[in-house]
Amino acid sequence: MIATERLVLRPHALEDFDAYAPMWLTQSMSGDIKSPLPVLNEEQVFARLLRWIGHWQCFGFGPFVAVDRETGAICGEVGFAYFKRGHGPLFDQAPEAMWKIANGFQGQGLAREAKQAALAWMDKRPEGNRVVCMIDPINTPSIALAQKLGFREFGGRDYHGVNLVLFERVLR
Repeated sequence: MIATERLVLRPHALEDFDAYAPMWLTQSMSGDIKSPLPVLNEEQVFARLLRWIGHWQCFGFGPFVAVDRETGAICGEVGFAYFKRGHGPLFDQAPEAMWKIANGFQGQGLAREAKQAALAWMDKRPEGNRVVCMIDPINTPSIALAQKLGFREFGGRDYHGVNLVLFERVLR
């Protein structure tokens, strides 16, 4: 568990399903930009939740659910995962950074707060010396956040018909 000024970051639990599902059952918006992330159905959300629980069991790290300290509401998720996306060893062998803030919580700096805390945690782990992420170029808020967090572009890749930008963050 990681505590920040406004959030608690902790691994997902089965009991989170009802509070977690709405974040994925509707289209996410960030200002005027519609998220390129898919809208999921309940079965897919449940499988996602189980995937993250299993990630912690297999690798000792994974995504954190971000919980508002004041209200107890799930307001997002941030963390790291192995996805085996087929982007080659430079990408697929590094933990992939991820973040999503739920509708109603965007625009408050929570993604940055949560991701900074998660990165500080990961930086202390052996696999944390290099992390990667991929972002749709239309998602300018996520690109700006990645750059503020120290990620640098190192290529591009077509993924399911979308040309994405690949980023890496390397500890020196």
